[in-house]
Formats: sequence, C-alpha cells, structure tokens
Amino acid sequence: MKCLSTLYLDYFRTVYLIYDQFEEFFIQSSEKEREAFCYFLKECLSSKLNVKIIIIIREEYLGSLDEFEQRMPNFMENCFRLERMSKKVIKKVMGDIFRDNGIIEYEPINVSKDEKLVHDDDIDEEELSQIKKKEKEEYPNLKTKNQPDVSVDIQDARDLIYDNIKDSVAKTVDLPYMQVYLDKLIRKLPESTHKLTRADINSIGKLEDVLAAFLGESVDTIASKLGCPKDELWTVLNCLVSVDGTKQALKQEDIKKTLEILND
Repeated sequence: MKCLSTLYLDYFRTVYLIYDQFEEFFIQSSEKEREAFCYFLKECLSSKLNVKIIIIIREEYLGSLDEFEQRMPNFMENCFRLERMSKKVIKKVMGDIFRDNGIIEYEPINVSKDEKLVHDDDIDEEELSQIKKKEKEEYPNLKTKNQPDVSVDIQDARDLIYDNIKDSVAKTVDLPYMQVYLDKLIRKLPESTHKLTRADINSIGKLEDVLAAFLGESVDTIASKLGCPKDELWTVLNCLVSVDGTKQALKQEDIKKTLEILND
C-alpha cells in the first residue's frame, strides 16, 4: 500500500491494478498467499486512494472468487462477461487491422455451394438479412437459377483467414492465435500491398505452422538476449507441458528441480 500511496501522490491520477489470467493465481498460490492478497484488496478498496482493480479470469474459474466475496461483500457486483466474438465481428476486426496497414481491398473467394466457407449455421440473422438486401440491390431481376449466389460471392479473403484459424469443433477463434497469424501475414506482405489475395494467405501456411514459427523465433530472441543455449530454453518450455500436451503450471523451484533431475 505504501507504493500505491506514493504513486498516487506523485501524479494524483487514478491507479489501475490489472490482473490478467487470474486463474493462474488459484492454480499456483497457497491458502496463505490467497489470504494475504485478499487482505491487500480490502485495504485498497477501503483506502482513500483512487485505486481501481480489474481482474480478468476464465469463466470456469469464476467460482474460485467466492472466497473473496465472503471476505468482501459486493466484490462481484461489477462483473462483466466477455463473450466470444462472432464471425461478423472477427471480420470487422481484421478489416480494421488491415486498413491500418494500408490494405483496403480483398480478393473475392468464389467457391461452389458444397465448398463454401460460410455455412448457414455460421451466419447470424442480421448477416443473412444483409446478404438478402445485397442480393436485391445487385440482382433486382433475379428470376433464374443460373444467377450468381450472393451468399457465396460476397465472401472475400478474410473468410479464408477465418476458416484457417477457427477451431474446427467450437467454430470460434482464439484471439491470441489470430494476432500471431495476422502479424505473420502482414509482415510478409510487400509494403505497397493494398489488396489481400488467396495467394498471400496460402503463402504463410497453416495456423500450426505459423504458431510453431512464432515460438521458434521467440526462443531465438530470448536466447540471444540472455546469452544462453536455445536447448536450455526448450528444456524449460518442455517442463511446462504435461504428458497430455496441455499447459502445466510449475513454480520456479519445481522447474529447477526438474532440470537438475534431467541433467543428472
């Protein structure tokens, strides 16, 4: 609290304490550490300092906050649930990112009905309404079966990206994966690029290839900064993956013990 008080008095501005991936706190902390942190939060909330606390936690760990609620009534009063973004919103976000990088056009992706990237259950009612409106505007005299299917023709390169990065089961997109994928794509494009094409997207490979390359580049950068062999970093990373291939949270002392055993 002393540090917060000093910080506030230095600037007389609101101090924000932001705790991202807060589920890790419950995975790794002891009961004593949780009690100490809860006491710290109570001090912050009862102090005269202008302190705002933002806790970001996965939904499945939301129940873990009950112990805070017991000690601090109304702790969950300002809870906000962040929904996964729909395909329509994802495409808009991609459009904003591309526009900031000088890309304002997209190659249309014309595919057959059997191959189309957008399936009926992937489109919300509002999007279907917009498709029908566009169909009437572009094909006012639509009477024959041979006229183009607008619901397919309006697809563009962003739909191809969405199809490449979405989870095949949940039909949703993990935003960190999208960030890495788009960063790789944009960095590979020539500076003068203003139109995104299918060839541009195909040139960077599948999502798993992009993620593997990103991890490799990150290891190279960290090894260079620390002046240590890359093999040692890969060994540490392997310690953080369980036998089932999922993330495994370990404390620093546990990692050291694991490395000692491996080196012996």
